[in-house]
Amino acid sequence: MIEIFGYTNEDFNADYIHWECAPPTAKRELVEVPLRDGYVDVTQYIDNSLVAYSPRTLTIGLEIRGLRGEWPATYSKLMQKLHGRSGVIRRDEDPEWEWEGWAAVGALEDHGGSAGVTITVTAQPYKERCISKQIYSGTPKNGKTFTVNVESGRGVVWFSSNDPVVVEYAGQFYTYNNSWTYLNLYTNESELTVTCNQKVEVYLREMSL
Repeated sequence: MIEIFGYTNEDFNADYIHWECAPPTAKRELVEVPLRDGYVDVTQYIDNSLVAYSPRTLTIGLEIRGLRGEWPATYSKLMQKLHGRSGVIRRDEDPEWEWEGWAAVGALEDHGGSAGVTITVTAQPYKERCISKQIYSGTPKNGKTFTVNVESGRGVVWFSSNDPVVVEYAGQFYTYNNSWTYLNLYTNESELTVTCNQKVEVYLREMSL
């Protein structure tokens, strides 16, 4: 089963028959310099340790069941609920992770006893764990330093507090004033120092290619 933006394939009286997840393209900025062989890789001067990726394409195939006369109504429902919309995608084959993207519903294809529809999703390059893990809870008035371990090397840390939260990460200071705000992590081990005058809860949501 597949769930797209809160709707499963069964909501459209359809079988989920195909999934393809194309790899994302690594972003590189290559500049050719006159009178010099080859190129200059500008990307390495930004941060040679960090690889950034472009969006990736997810292809989902559905086969609509039912009588031929029912296909147009089902297709209209697919268009209304999914086409041009964005949200989260989950699959039974990979239940711990979810994708976020924007969907385009293809044309209705007559397969004889059923009708096929291909949904193409322009998705973020990383999938995210469905469940966040709490990694800290307390009142760090004088600052609390701890290390966040992310197996995949990429993750999102969420902060929940009724008071402004000051976070030091990779030599930079960030101030968060909202109840739920987040910070992107780009290394396997990230050291954070959190300061807050009231209780703050910190959660980690891991990301993976």
